Amino acid sequence: MSPTSFRPSVRKIFLTSILFVGLVCALKAQSGNCSTQGNSSIALPRYSETLPNVLSTGGNANNLYVLTHWGFARASLADPANPAGFSLLNVGNEAGYDHGGLINVLCDCHTGGVIMAAAEAPDGSARTISDWAPASRGFGLPGQIARADGAGSMRYGQQVDLSTIPGKIAAIHSPAAQKYFGYFSTGSSGIQVVDLTTTSGNTTVGLRPSSSLSWTGTTALTAARVQAAGGYDELLLAGSTDTGQTIRIARINPSTGAASELATAPTTYAPVTVALGVVSGRIFIFSAEQTAGGLRIYEFVPSQFGGSISPAGSIPGNYDLVVVKGDQFPVIFAHRTVAFGQSFVDVYGSKFLIQGGAPVKAASLAHFGSTEVSFRRGLEAVVKTVAGVPKAYVYRLLNATAVGDEELVRTDVVDLSCIAADPTAPPAAGATLTNLSKQSRGGIGPDYFGDRWRVQNSSSSAVALDQIEWDWNVASLGSPPTPTFQADAALSGPLPNTTLTDFNPAYFPCDPSGPISGDPRSGTNCYGSVGSPLAPAGADYRIGIRSHNANGWSGSPFISPAITIQVPAVRIAGFSAGSLRVLSGGQADASGSDGNVADATFNWTFLDSSGGTVGTAQTPRATVPSAATSFRLTVAYAGGYVPSLNGTIQQVDLVPDFAINPTTVLNNSKLRLTNRMQIGNATLNSVEYAIASTATVPATFSGTLAATFLAVNGIDSTTVTAPSTCGTTSRAPTVSRSR
Repeated sequence: MSPTSFRPSVRKIFLTSILFVGLVCALKAQSGNCSTQGNSSIALPRYSETLPNVLSTGGNANNLYVLTHWGFARASLADPANPAGFSLLNVGNEAGYDHGGLINVLCDCHTGGVIMAAAEAPDGSARTISDWAPASRGFGLPGQIARADGAGSMRYGQQVDLSTIPGKIAAIHSPAAQKYFGYFSTGSSGIQVVDLTTTSGNTTVGLRPSSSLSWTGTTALTAARVQAAGGYDELLLAGSTDTGQTIRIARINPSTGAASELATAPTTYAPVTVALGVVSGRIFIFSAEQTAGGLRIYEFVPSQFGGSISPAGSIPGNYDLVVVKGDQFPVIFAHRTVAFGQSFVDVYGSKFLIQGGAPVKAASLAHFGSTEVSFRRGLEAVVKTVAGVPKAYVYRLLNATAVGDEELVRTDVVDLSCIAADPTAPPAAGATLTNLSKQSRGGIGPDYFGDRWRVQNSSSSAVALDQIEWDWNVASLGSPPTPTFQADAALSGPLPNTTLTDFNPAYFPCDPSGPISGDPRSGTNCYGSVGSPLAPAGADYRIGIRSHNANGWSGSPFISPAITIQVPAVRIAGFSAGSLRVLSGGQADASGSDGNVADATFNWTFLDSSGGTVGTAQTPRATVPSAATSFRLTVAYAGGYVPSLNGTIQQVDLVPDFAINPTTVLNNSKLRLTNRMQIGNATLNSVEYAIASTATVPATFSGTLAATFLAVNGIDSTTVTAPSTCGTTSRAPTVSRSR
């Protein structure tokens, strides 16, 4: 529910997409030899028992997660070649056994979960989720959550109250909101979304879904954070639906976890597993489609309208499991069956998707039918560079070596040199842009003039770079207009020189070669250097880079896709229709203005009824003099954009405001309303509410909020019920008060 309103004033809230910028492009030739470099094995903790064959690193490379017979285990990957320090959490407590489980299982179910997903934060905190088979017999709810805090051991989270036992699941961590979300495919109910962040440890009450996505017939599901060219930085959900006939991709709201579909494409064969990967700045969906389809790759191209999915390549073979790990040119790990009881894990490079040609295989690891050990199903991997050598650490499960022993995790180390860099090749130019100001705003909303950025050279080279050239405002020239690299002499020169490879902070867009010379390091004249655009929809800008090593200049400069930059608007709390409502003796608050407020300069002037100045201030929040009847405010943003706002002042005893959290809810569920009013010399007696299809205040109201709402920051989460049908609605409480 997006628009919200009170009777005395109207306030609209819009959730917009993340655009945390990360632009990377690389192209390398192939050299070197690939080989396996040994292996190690470690037994699972006691009472892990028969494993359901699921492994995960939770989107990072810090820990390895294993779904066990009745719960979850986690090991540290501080040394990726030797997982260590397993901790075990058993959720189920099977009758007749003493395994330390929490939920009694009194049926002959003999298994807990069979599918698992994990989501991990950079500090190692995590949530793992699974289905729960005993729920079909009344022992527990359909989903289970375990958690870890930092480097701590696994501990119980909570149950998940779903409409049915899920068939596929996925999980993701949202860095912007510091939240965890789970996605459960539940038949005709579609994909149910659950916020996994806050768990109580309660073994009887389950977390409920907060939203859903109408994907049915799901045969594969995955979620990942995707950082690609053009400043694209999104949380994405990808899956195969309609019993494998359609590949779909959706954007995940980083604050609520709600998923909005972006694009679909038909498949010829039903995917069994899917993985998301970014290859040289482009987004691909890797789909294991068994004998008929092989390993198929689809490219997702995002756009302002959502995007498109199209076939991009394939590797023939009976593939049923795929994992994609690594940075610019990630490595493809895929399980391939060649005959009954005989299979391999193939390790491929991904450069063929960009450079063309045939896929290059680094290794094939014997799996089922191995003459060395007895493998189980299950596959996970980590890719790291150690002492200059790129290596893959491939994790698989082994059967126990003797009756009564626990099963094991096997790690194989593979040298990836044959699909890595070429020391005789020139560099591949690349740049990474991070909007630091946007990060501080939670990663949500547009990029603005005056935002503070970090801009780094990320050119890929097997030998040291010795020169670099930048174009901070790539112009489109010719007919049709084409982005054309023209180096800025002021920001080009020999290397090593960190002032030319890491601009932190920097202000973008900015043009050192513009009609007015801008300085991206200080922000001086940046807005004027790019033409001082005023269009509310913003304007598009690109940055370019060219790099050089002992083998020559990069084959072509890296030019980013267009990044839309908007002019920030000045916003004052309580200001509407030219009038500022503020508490008597209170403050005028412009701290909610768009953009980089931290680097902006605020200048307030307060006037009395005769136009005389009765006060000034130079802060975002300014105390309003009692004699003030009007104001002027100018805000000087970094880079030179200076908007202004003026109006009359009404000093009152109450300024209405409230918040809804979450803003997206299930039909017929209760809404959580929080009182955000400013209350001066007044007593709040009651608050009425109504639901309307527009932001216009309705003539009549539906009821009165609970007394718990009346205090400042008071909450009512029991009175108001969401509509029974989907759509955009507005909420309009009205207030009565007495002095």
